[in-house]
Amino acid sequence: MANQLRFQLKQSKLAILFQLTLLLVMLCMMWWLFNFWIWCAICVSALIGYFFFCRQPKINTIEQLDQKTWSLQYVEREKVYSFQLDRLIDHQIYMIIYSQNPSLSLIIWCDQVSQQEWKRLKVMTKLL
Repeated sequence: MANQLRFQLKQSKLAILFQLTLLLVMLCMMWWLFNFWIWCAICVSALIGYFFFCRQPKINTIEQLDQKTWSLQYVEREKVYSFQLDRLIDHQIYMIIYSQNPSLSLIIWCDQVSQQEWKRLKVMTKLL
């Protein structure tokens, strides 16, 4: 049973595509609003901000320990963090796991886990 409640997360290509698409749409809209030099400054600052955002630690494993108690481990860290699940929301292509500590809340995209694990997460969403 413990193996069924452990999820190894991969890097999400869908999340990167979604973020870059939104960034591109916003930059295209700003092209019409601002003159060229202001738009260039916005582009540079947006790209710098995006790369700093990408440097956030990546989650390697999440595991359900109890009904509301979960643990997570980051890729480059040995420490395992434990948190209390507040709610789990399914948005079809991604799920949001809200914890009582907002810094430990996370988003899981459908391409980060296998299809079988994704179905288990969907069932858990309905049960919680």
